[in-house]
Amino acid sequence: DPESQRLYINNWVENTTHGEITDLLIPGSITKNTKLAIANAAYFKGTWQSKFKPEETKKEIFYVSNERQEFVDMMHVEGTFNHAANEKLGCHILELPYTGQDEASRVSMFVFLPPTESNALDKLLARLTSSPDILCEVVNEGISAPRRHEDRTGPTRQKKF
Repeated sequence: DPESQRLYINNWVENTTHGEITDLLIPGSITKNTKLAIANAAYFKGTWQSKFKPEETKKEIFYVSNERQEFVDMMHVEGTFNHAANEKLGCHILELPYTGQDEASRVSMFVFLPPTESNALDKLLARLTSSPDILCEVVNEGISAPRRHEDRTGPTRQKKF
C-alpha cells in the first residue's frame, strides 16, 4: 500500500529529526509505480554565534518563485559575517557560524543569495546541478573576507539580514 509506505517513511524522518521534519513526502508522492524510495535525515541543533532576536522576527514577503510569493516569519540579526561573491555560481555566499567549535571542527551554515533579477534562483539551481563537482569546488575555494576594525566612537552601519 503506497500510502502506508509514505506514512512509514515520514514517521521515520520525524523520529530521526526529533519532530523537526514532519511531512517529508506529500500525499501522492509514493504510488503503485514507485520502485524505490530513498530518504535520509539528519538532525543538528546548534547555537548561532550571532543570535537572532525573536522580538525582531517579522512577517515579510518571501519570493518562492517569479510567480509565487508568500508572507513568512523573517528573522533578523546584526553583525559582521564572512561574505563573498562567487562568479561560478553567480551569487553571493553568506556564512553564519555556530558557537562552541574549535577551528578544526567549526560548523557554519552557508546561505546562497542569488541576485534580485528574474529567474535568479532557477539560474542558481541550474548551475548547482550542471556539474556534480561545482559545490565541492566552491567549498574548497573557501570564503575569506578582510577583518574590519570599525571606529566604535562614531556611528556604524551594518546590513540587517
